Amino acid sequence: MTTETIKDRHILEGPITPVLFTVAVPLMINNLINSLYNLADGLWVAQLSLVEFAATSFVWPPHYLFVALGIGVAIAGTAIISQLIGAGDKPRAESYASHIFYFCLTLGVVFSIAGYILAPTIVGWMGGTGDLGRYASIYFSILMAGFIFEMVYLSFFAILGAQGKTRITTWISAGSAVLNALLDPLFIFDKDPI
Repeated sequence: MTTETIKDRHILEGPITPVLFTVAVPLMINNLINSLYNLADGLWVAQLSLVEFAATSFVWPPHYLFVALGIGVAIAGTAIISQLIGAGDKPRAESYASHIFYFCLTLGVVFSIAGYILAPTIVGWMGGTGDLGRYASIYFSILMAGFIFEMVYLSFFAILGAQGKTRITTWISAGSAVLNALLDPLFIFDKDPI
């Protein structure tokens, strides 16, 4: 019996409390890491000016609206795939996983393009004017240009989460948060910030 099969049996047949901890603790850590990701951005941008820092916060609601749509797809994907895995229907689970990946990829492309193009309009609808509106539009455009990667991550999050492999996505999040904190100053400042 492989380690993979033993873990699958643990998730499918093990006592509920240890199984919940095995799956939920990495997810909680993942959410903490995502918060630290935004904190690192804020700490670096705050060194520029109050207006530029405010611009990053200003676009959080529309950005999170796009993220929420992606999370909805991921949650649905997790539910479907985990039911198929639990029923022992591996071929259909793999098929659905593939469909979810390509659906998220397609949504990511559409949302990235739409968000990038509509960033100034969305910021304007929210009342962003002057320097705040200009910086918020720039930041939102950058966020949305990379949104495709968020959607791809959410598809992997769904597929791996359905298999109970939440630690893998937590390690991916941790790695990207560290990389973000290290690269932020290179992209934010014209010269060395330190």
